[in-house]
Amino acid sequence: NLARHEQAAADLARLEPLLPVDADSGFSGAVNKLFQSFSQLTVTPNDLNARQTTLDRAQDVANAFQSTATSLAAVRGEADEQLRTSVNKINELAGRIAELNKTLRSASTSSGDPGVEAELHNLMEELSGQVNFAALDQGDGTVAIFIGGNRLLAIGDRTYPIQAGFDAGDRTVLDNNGEDITRYLTGGKIAQHLDTYNRVVPELLASVDDLAANIAGDINFTLQGGADMTGATPGAELFSFDTNAGAALSLKVNPLTPQQLAIATAAQPGGNGNAVGLTQLAQRRQASGYTYSESIGIVAGRLGRSVADAQSNAETQQKLVTQAKAQRQEESGVNLDEEAAQMVQYQRAYEAAAQLFKTLNEMTQTVIDMAR
Repeated sequence: NLARHEQAAADLARLEPLLPVDADSGFSGAVNKLFQSFSQLTVTPNDLNARQTTLDRAQDVANAFQSTATSLAAVRGEADEQLRTSVNKINELAGRIAELNKTLRSASTSSGDPGVEAELHNLMEELSGQVNFAALDQGDGTVAIFIGGNRLLAIGDRTYPIQAGFDAGDRTVLDNNGEDITRYLTGGKIAQHLDTYNRVVPELLASVDDLAANIAGDINFTLQGGADMTGATPGAELFSFDTNAGAALSLKVNPLTPQQLAIATAAQPGGNGNAVGLTQLAQRRQASGYTYSESIGIVAGRLGRSVADAQSNAETQQKLVTQAKAQRQEESGVNLDEEAAQMVQYQRAYEAAAQLFKTLNEMTQTVIDMAR
């Protein structure tokens, strides 16, 4: 559990900067600046420089969403790589445990090998940082390891390696027979790698895609109802994106000229009616019941709370692990005071024995002298 929560805190900490709460950073800041440029056009609707600024701000929005989506995908890729590393590490530890099992089995007829037993327990502790498992004593000095509690990973000198797989786009873990055992892996780093890849990043990306699609779609719809500087209905939308590829990742600005921006209404060519409508979009509540800024804040806030929860859980688990190790040390460790007392007893016994031998030597020498 400690390893999983520490990994969660690390993964979420990499994601948190991608969705800043600060209104001036990331795609949130880019969206705010775009609506500020719409607001400026309500004052100077026919200023070509102001219109060009709006196009530039729109490009900033597209770039920001693309950057966020790319970074989210990169974090997901890291989770995929870390998952493969964990799978390899688990298989490596299983192999080492099997080797020690072989050694312990051959030594079981004697008093055993405390050094090998200690190494075995160290390996199992290391394995627990990778995945949850059950260890069963086999009665001959060896242990059987069941990954996830019910899938054999190692028994005696044999191992049953696991592997990473795909299922409907999600990462999975397969046992030695190719059966999906992902649902049983609830602890260790591997569980968090799976969660980050399969749930955490996809959910965040879906939220960012929804925001990109809603903002771009609403702006396009409003512009299509207006008129450009010639009084004509716009022939092309400001934004375009591919839903299948992901709205955030594919968001782009179409090649419009400043004159083609539909800042006026059809009823009042040359005016600022549509610029007013575009500005009001920023405060309009969407179908979700929130404004754009509120929606962005909710997503960022949810991520921030997840980071705090993961860090808190890791701290709690660290205390539990420390407590457990202290209890184990109390049961199996060496008491230095007791050892020191025993050393004193041994020393006194040695001194007494030495004195006895000295006395015997003197008596023997006396008898010899008398015989002479």
